[in-house]
Amino acid sequence: MTKKEMIHAISQATGLSLKEAEGAFTAMVDIITKEITTEEKAAVSGLGTFEVRGRSARKGRNFQTGEAVKIPSSKSVGFRAGKNLKEAINR
Repeated sequence: MTKKEMIHAISQATGLSLKEAEGAFTAMVDIITKEITTEEKAAVSGLGTFEVRGRSARKGRNFQTGEAVKIPSSKSVGFRAGKNLKEAINR
């Protein structure tokens, strides 16, 4: 589902205009992003938990040249599905 399709679905499900649904969707994404960057975790009841996960530095390889490359440590976002979502998927 694309962002546009999600906004359209929110609009139909809630009766909001497309502009209002886009504002609500954007606000939700912004709030989750802010929460993850400051608290490193955002739990959405009924959906799951978004959290920052660290990746340690490691050695890699440039596939084109075969040369060894050092890959620096970094952070990424992980998602762990909540109980309700897991149950819905496994029905």
